[in-house]
Amino acid sequence: MNYAPTAAPEFYTFKPLVGRRYTELGYDGSHVNTLFIDDQGRLWANTFKGSTYRYDFRTGRLEDLAAAVTRNSVSRILQTAGGTLWVAAQEGVYRLDELPGGGFRKRLLHLPGIPEDVSRRYRYFLDLCEDGCGDIWIATMDGLIRYDVRSGRTVTYTAAHGLASNSVYSLLADAKNGLVWAGSAESGLSKIRYTDSGSGIEVEVVRQDSAPFALSDNHVWCLRMTRDGTLWVGTDAGLNRMTVDGGEIRAVEHIHSPELEDAKILAITEDLAGDLWLNGSQGLYRYQPATGRVKRYVSDDGLQSNTWTEGLPCRTTAGCSWAASTASTISIRPISGPIPIPGNRCSPD
Repeated sequence: MNYAPTAAPEFYTFKPLVGRRYTELGYDGSHVNTLFIDDQGRLWANTFKGSTYRYDFRTGRLEDLAAAVTRNSVSRILQTAGGTLWVAAQEGVYRLDELPGGGFRKRLLHLPGIPEDVSRRYRYFLDLCEDGCGDIWIATMDGLIRYDVRSGRTVTYTAAHGLASNSVYSLLADAKNGLVWAGSAESGLSKIRYTDSGSGIEVEVVRQDSAPFALSDNHVWCLRMTRDGTLWVGTDAGLNRMTVDGGEIRAVEHIHSPELEDAKILAITEDLAGDLWLNGSQGLYRYQPATGRVKRYVSDDGLQSNTWTEGLPCRTTAGCSWAASTASTISIRPISGPIPIPGNRCSPD
């Protein structure tokens, strides 16, 4: 893991996860799949080899939770508005309750239609979100599952219900507009309007060739709604800004900066200054929506890797943002400042 002050781009390895158990692929903590900050401000990290760690910034305590939580890879960790933890892991989706005396109680969801060999697949359960009704939505390779926590009932939506694809890669709950957004692999973005009862949904699909609104690419890797209500869509070929009002799409803009126009955007986070940090396949990008300026950071800037993963970036209550790569994790300190412009002597060096 690394951390970085945003005004002075120096990157530092986050030491607690480096030098753990050594494997044939390198350090166990090098390739980070998933990051998550819980409501106690603790950082969770899951690695490619299946280890799960929790780090307490206040005490400096690092816990290896592989035995208690999972020894497999994790695609997403979600904490609901009520504080319940949900984990989408290689072997399935389960509720995780921390016990008062220590340890956890795991309750695996029994979901219909799941392949028998799912535990041997690397990524089948891909994302999680909680809607405004308190239901849990589960993205899978074979459909989108809605789980009613109160009744235990499930509904599975597919392309037959209007979704862009059966393969759902990324999710975003948009409680303000009463929507769930579902990004697909190769087939575009689904805008899903739901109700608190029944199984009916209304779906609008936005693709590369759709009108009047179109995406820059049909493979949607990630979704992020910033504090101003803008929906950002990271695709296989660029970043898109979407304006949504009253549950309706009002505008879609492909960001045409030369650095970002064709970039693969795997994950997005917003820092305290309102800048976006974008995990890319060829570097880490800082994008300032207010000015349109972009800065790409690579190994020459001190990063451990040029390849960043789709591990969901997150931010602590103190404002530090975290992002994951195939070799580390970085923390971006809450120090704001303009992106330096060559020849501008007023910009920081």
